Amino acid sequence: MEAALIGLVGVLIGQLLTTHFRDDDARKGEIGNLCDFLRGIAADLRGMEAELRIGQVPTTAGNDLKTRLNRYRELLEKAPLDDASRQRLLAARDQISQCLTAGVAEDDYLRGKILSRPQAAKEELLATLLRVAAWLEAEASMLPSLVQ
Repeated sequence: MEAALIGLVGVLIGQLLTTHFRDDDARKGEIGNLCDFLRGIAADLRGMEAELRIGQVPTTAGNDLKTRLNRYRELLEKAPLDDASRQRLLAARDQISQCLTAGVAEDDYLRGKILSRPQAAKEELLATLLRVAAWLEAEASMLPSLVQ
């Protein structure tokens, strides 16, 4: 009887450990996907900056960013993040959205829909695109350390 009880406890412990490590691997995978997503947004922002800097309309990067931005909140709400990280990343969505809006305004200028804009506005936009991209890349680098 005692041997059967010890065997049963061993099986239960084994099942508990297997479930724990499977859940841990799933969390790490979800965080990895989120990091890739954030790096994709950063790449879109950098692509927009590079094209706008030389006076080209960043159609592909802008469209990709818009598509990602539409999925941003949903992805963050499902990700296994601590509250502070989730709030920090949700707040960044507004900055990303502002980058997209400012990029559209610059596109309009390049296409002749807006006749003038101060050069300082373009320089500020370019700096903001790079700053937000760098911040997202830093966040993507730090997030895996949050999964224990």
